[in-house]
Amino acid sequence: MYACGNIHELTHELQRYNWDIIGLSEVRWTGIGETITEEGQKIWFSGEEKKHHYGVAFIVRKESKPHNMTIIRVYAPTSDHDDDEVEELYKQLDALIARVLRKGILVVQGNWNAKVGPYSHQHWAGTFCRFGIGETNNKDLRFLEFAKNHRLTLANSLHPHKLSRTATWHSSNGRVHNQLDFDSKPA
Repeated sequence: MYACGNIHELTHELQRYNWDIIGLSEVRWTGIGETITEEGQKIWFSGEEKKHHYGVAFIVRKESKPHNMTIIRVYAPTSDHDDDEVEELYKQLDALIARVLRKGILVVQGNWNAKVGPYSHQHWAGTFCRFGIGETNNKDLRFLEFAKNHRLTLANSLHPHKLSRTATWHSSNGRVHNQLDFDSKPA
């Protein structure tokens, strides 16, 4: 999203879809703010202060009707970060969610950098349904614990989807596919 013209390209592509709110990762914008596209969509973003790295954003369609909704967009540390960094993220999220008014809808979405395998539903009923890909490992269990503690369901696991719609990461040889991005909703 940092390169010139990417917003215009994104909003042009979105015209083909029925959408209201889209969460974005890797926007690479600095600071925290909001902007309006040429088409009138609002974008709220948050990124690093000085480097064009990482960053998250929401784009909201101008025709969207207001709802009593809180959306939290997450960009979790990757597996090469130490456990303390991952734990700090969950601590911050717990504190943030504790401050959210629970009168409306809470959606926590983003790039969790976590894999939740299809067999996880056996141990995490209500949090994870049976439609996932990849293998769950110990770091990924923290993600499931977080969702369960906040009574969230991983919405991506509720229904079967084509691999092209489920997988958010593909190996360079095209043989390994993983789902690292999840949306959650109240259970």
